[in-house]
Amino acid sequence: MLRVPRAKSYWKWCGVACLIVQLVPDGWAQGYPARAIRMLVGTSAGGGGDVIGRIIAQGLTQHWGQ
Repeated sequence: MLRVPRAKSYWKWCGVACLIVQLVPDGWAQGYPARAIRMLVGTSAGGGGDVIGRIIAQGLTQHWGQ
């Protein structure tokens, strides 16, 4: 069986990275979105892509409270 000595080091550093992420306070995160977001749909008005874009935008508006 082939031993890979770097595997232990890899998992150790993955654990350290996960620990650091958990220790960072959530207070540093800013409220998203802080201002209005402009959504561009590259199809003509009234087309399928436009309708789907409007439905998604309406859902995001309600979810984010904008």
